[in-house]
Amino acid sequence: MNNDVDTEQHSLLKSILLHFMPAIIWLICYIPLARISSRTNIPTMFVMYLLVAVVLVPTELGYLYSLGKRRSGRFTLEGIVFFRESIPWWQYVVFGLIIAIWIVLVFFGIGEQLAKLFKAHIFFWVPDWFLLNRGVPEQNGPFVETTMWVFGLIFIGLIGPLTEELYFRGYLLPRLSRFRIWAPLLNVVLFSAYHFWQPHYCVVTVIAMLPLVYCVWWKKNIYLGVGVHCFLNTLGWLIEFIQRLGSSPN
Repeated sequence: MNNDVDTEQHSLLKSILLHFMPAIIWLICYIPLARISSRTNIPTMFVMYLLVAVVLVPTELGYLYSLGKRRSGRFTLEGIVFFRESIPWWQYVVFGLIIAIWIVLVFFGIGEQLAKLFKAHIFFWVPDWFLLNRGVPEQNGPFVETTMWVFGLIFIGLIGPLTEELYFRGYLLPRLSRFRIWAPLLNVVLFSAYHFWQPHYCVVTVIAMLPLVYCVWWKKNIYLGVGVHCFLNTLGWLIEFIQRLGSSPN
């Protein structure tokens, strides 16, 4: 298998465009639907989850598999997604645990405060209808609430982070290798900015995700990134789900 040294390198402009391409497509779809949802009391999180399923995941995976088809004549990630070197099992446990704790501490420690600060002083111009909201369970109705949580578990907890790690760390990061030690920083900054739906969390995401991306780059192993990303997204989903159940009227 080729390593990152042999991998085709993207120009900085191409890399920026490829980091943002899925989110731009998502944004084009999200804006009109978010405006409609704001008038009908449908939570924008419902729209977000649907678009992750039908836009973001197909766009990112579809692009990777199309490159594989062009390269080898079949739909494959071989030769497209790198950083799949093996590491000892204990490194998954040790590195994964340390990084997961760091990310949790960042988001639950300074995350909310930083996000509120950036929202109030930098992203104050972003309209309320654009920002994600989950609505109230009893007002959403059973279909919206059930669909939102099923899609949240499947696509935000599992398929979404798996796809993002394949695309951002397995495909894009190795093609920034000429930047050497700066490659992970560039990747995580662009990855954080790609989250157009929560711009006020950009700096928090950079701080939280940087150790994970550097570890993936150092070990050339995207499985570590996939495991941590899926675990934390699923954990966050479960915590929020339990909180919403507790706040619902009997």
